[in-house]
Amino acid sequence: MGTGQGVSTDKESVRRILLIVERCGAGEAVRVMPYVTIVRELYPNAHIVLLANDDAAAVFARGEVFDRVVISRLLYHSPRSHLGRRFSLAREFFRLVWQLGLGYDLVITYYSGHKLLRLLGYVVGGAGRANCIGYSEQPTRLLSRQLGPFDWNTTAPWQHIALVRAIGCNIDEPIVPCLSYTQDDSAMISRWLLEHGLRNPTRLIVLHTGADWACQQWLQRRWAELADELVIRFSADIVFTGTSSEIDYIEDIQRYMNAPSVSLAGQTTLPQVAALLARSCLCICIDSAIFELTQASGTAAVALAGPTRPETVVPRKRPPLIVKRMSMQLADTITRCKDSGGRKALGGCLNYQCPMAGLREISVADVLEAVERQAQTAGLRTCEQHNS
Repeated sequence: MGTGQGVSTDKESVRRILLIVERCGAGEAVRVMPYVTIVRELYPNAHIVLLANDDAAAVFARGEVFDRVVISRLLYHSPRSHLGRRFSLAREFFRLVWQLGLGYDLVITYYSGHKLLRLLGYVVGGAGRANCIGYSEQPTRLLSRQLGPFDWNTTAPWQHIALVRAIGCNIDEPIVPCLSYTQDDSAMISRWLLEHGLRNPTRLIVLHTGADWACQQWLQRRWAELADELVIRFSADIVFTGTSSEIDYIEDIQRYMNAPSVSLAGQTTLPQVAALLARSCLCICIDSAIFELTQASGTAAVALAGPTRPETVVPRKRPPLIVKRMSMQLADTITRCKDSGGRKALGGCLNYQCPMAGLREISVADVLEAVERQAQTAGLRTCEQHNS
């Protein structure tokens, strides 16, 4: 990891900057967003281009931070023959070189990057003339500043802090991730709540059940049992959020439930979910982008953790509660499984038949205990309190 001493970069001479955020899901994009956008503050007059995969680009889409956004699919190719895959990678690599152009003065690669991304930055940076900064498992001539390997198994922000300090941004504390939403987003949520008769924010609980990995998701029957118990104890209005790919998963949960609920899966953008969280008294989720949004909005949260290590970004009056029961041995086994066969580059694994799937060590009682601890600060009242 870097020492925090910046590279020799004269701000006036840095006219073109390339920021690379690839191999990155929506949650990871939310976490890194403040450390990407802060580059604009450091170089207000530079022409800044963002290179990102689809999920990350969707998070960064709003605002006027970047002069241009280029979508990359370099690391998200479907499995095929060895020769066909190499040809597809080469074609995408040269397409990106053409789209980006040459002559960048500074190239920053967030997260661990990939050797192809480092090579891309090296090429568009003039084959060594640009300052190329990032993480790498091994020392490489493709980087001007070596920060060592990136640890994917922690969400701690210190690795992002070390990266931006390497370009002369002197920050010593984590920056709260923030995903802004517009008045239109807020108005849409207001209309939706009215349409479903959900007028009392002290009863609104958001359940976000989805992840890219089955080993980070909870069992569907336990989600259903939890939701029913929340309705019984707190007269809660249950709202599920998720992506379009999670619609069937959430519908299965709803079929197991006795109480009514509403699903917004596939119907909202991340900014709209942020607007919904701002009106909710509690969110129960797995370690995902939604967990980051609860910290940005100040919404009380209970997060179910598996092999990852979710952390509170900054101390606040209502910190999220983390429910984690997974043994270190199982977490290590899952991590090795994730890293095998390039699965991380392919974006996830949803094999629900795997014995490591489902966060089986976490019981409904564990989560309800955490909810009870959050209830007072969240403004969540029991049925008796609602009726009094």
